[in-house]
Order: sequence, then structure tokens, then C-alpha cells
Amino acid sequence: MMRYFLIAWLAFAPALSFAQQITVLLPELKHTEKAYLISSWGWTDQKIIDSAAQQNGAFVFHHQVEEPSKVHIVIGHAGHDADARLIWLDNGQMLIKGRDSVKNAVVSGSPLNAEYARYYAGVLAPSEEAGLQMDAVFRAASPERQTLGLMDSLTTLLKRTWAERDSLKYIYIQHHPASYLSLEALSELAGKDPDVMKIRPVFEGLSPALKDSRKGKALAAALYEQGLTAVGAIAPDFTQQDVKGRPVTLSGFRGKYVLLDFWASWCGPCRAENPNVVEAYHKYRNSNFEIVGISLDDNREKWLKAIGDDKLNWVNLGDLKGWKNAVALQYHIRAVPANLLIGPDGVIIAKNLRGDALEQKLNEIFGRE
Repeated sequence: MMRYFLIAWLAFAPALSFAQQITVLLPELKHTEKAYLISSWGWTDQKIIDSAAQQNGAFVFHHQVEEPSKVHIVIGHAGHDADARLIWLDNGQMLIKGRDSVKNAVVSGSPLNAEYARYYAGVLAPSEEAGLQMDAVFRAASPERQTLGLMDSLTTLLKRTWAERDSLKYIYIQHHPASYLSLEALSELAGKDPDVMKIRPVFEGLSPALKDSRKGKALAAALYEQGLTAVGAIAPDFTQQDVKGRPVTLSGFRGKYVLLDFWASWCGPCRAENPNVVEAYHKYRNSNFEIVGISLDDNREKWLKAIGDDKLNWVNLGDLKGWKNAVALQYHIRAVPANLLIGPDGVIIAKNLRGDALEQKLNEIFGRE
């Protein structure tokens, strides 16, 4: 089997961007089963992409990737907890050497992994250490002090730490525009709902090779899609039926400020936010302001009941296709609640205004007029 694998590898090697051998040496390792390369290491969505048995004190992988790829090496210990470490697959021979655990082993022979070690120490480690310290503070507190107040305080500090980590990522990207780790960091900063105005200029500063990579092209496509509904863009027009089956077209509201509100009867955060939206509607509905609700429901009775219970007395649209609602797909809605505030000229002027933010924005607009 190995001979066949090597022959096939040699035959196709010229077509590959990267191919490498990974050798894991743990001479004091006992009670071992197998070592695995896992592309997604977490509680869910784990994908084993390769495995190796221990031979002569070593695990040897021969793996090929089109471009650098982040994986975990996981070693199963018979009757014991598995241990793991993150590595980057890149071109060349990689040696991972330790005593009895891959978690504390040293990686050599890989410039990208050496760079990642520096990146981790300077960018990621501070926030991870802060998170562990905050967790320790909460656990060390007496039961009577483990209150929501303490948790909220620690959460506020943690969010500040995450913001500092994100700032460090932007600085790293600026100083390393040709590093694949910069593209990885920018993809993480972009997330599933990228802030186009913030992410696109940083993306344009990356090297041509990174932008032309598979991950680079995926990020470019996401920015393009999100740009269609970004602040400053003309809101894409659509037509959808209201609760009585009558077609309603967004462009029919030109000349008014429109809050396009995506929600669902089954969405707890949406229902909790509805009183704020209702209050804003009653306050500004006579000031050239309208709300158009887009439901992600697939049950008509529950949709109508929620409209009545929450007193959503504005234009309500839906096609009862759930997450496949045509307008939600057109606007790339991946989570609810979500909203867009559209100006009289059809230009999107704000997104995801909730709570006080919605009132402040509307007061800014109508208090000025």
C-alpha cells in the first residue's frame, strides 16, 4: 500500500503546489494508538485527513496540499486523554520532536511554523492568557461572589482583550503583507459578515500572490457579495408578498427612510428586540419613516401570531421558506436579528442598529430635519 502511494505521489507531484513529509519523534511515548492529522479540531465538525501508526519510535505522514493549510496533529493514548498541537502544512520536510507529548514538542524544518510561533507569541497568546486568568478569577471566587455582575465585569474585560488582539492582527498584517498568516488573520477578522469598508482596504494591501490564492479568492468573493449590501451601496431591489399575498417592492418606498428588519417568530433575540423597534416606529412613523419586516419563518400561523403578539403594525413580508427566504439570501443574511437602514435615495446608511443604537441613529436623522 505504501509502495503504491509513493508511486502515485511521484506521478502527480508536478501538479501539486505543496507536498511534504511530517515526521513526529516521541521516543518516550507509551500507550499509544495512532496519530492523526485533523483539519478541524473542536467539539464538532472534526475531519480526519490522514493517520499514521508508530514505527521505530516515529509517526510519519506524507500529505499534500494545494496551499498552506492549518491542521492539528492528535495522538491517541490508549486509556488516556489525547494530546494535540496546531501546525501549518507547507512545502518541505517537517520534524516534530519531543519526549512523550506532541503538545510540547518542537517543530523544525518549516519556515511557516517558525513564523507562526512568533505570531502566536506576539498576537494570540496575550488574549489567551488573559482569558485563562479571568476564568481562574471566576472559579476562585466564593459561591456568593460568582454573580452575574462578576461575570459581566469579566466579560467586559475579555471583550476589551479581544479588541486588543484584533488590533494586533491588523498591525501584523500591515507589517507582513506577503505572509500567509496575514491572509489567515484577515479572514478571521472578516468573519462571516465582513465589514467591507474596513476589511477591503486591508485586503488590497496584501501581496498579489496571496490575493490570487484559494483563500484569497474566497475572501475577495465574500467582500464582493457583502459589498452589494454594504453601507454606501444602493439597496438591491426586490419584490415579496405581504401577509395578505400582495406583492410589495422595496423601490416603492423611495423618498422615505426604511428600516429593513430581518427576524423570525422562533428567534428569541428578535422577539426581545421587537419592543425597541415598535417604540422607534411609533415615535418616527409620521416623520417619513417606514419599517419593512422580512420574516425567516416557514410556518404561517406562528409568523402571524408573532406579528400580532409583538404588535408589529408595519409592512410584513415573507415567503415561508425559512433561511431560504429569497430576500434574506439576496442580502446575505446569515443570522437574525439583522437590519439595514435605507435612506430616501435608496442608499444603505447603517446596518444592524439595535437597542439604543437604533434610537440614536433615528434621532440623529429626524432631529436634524
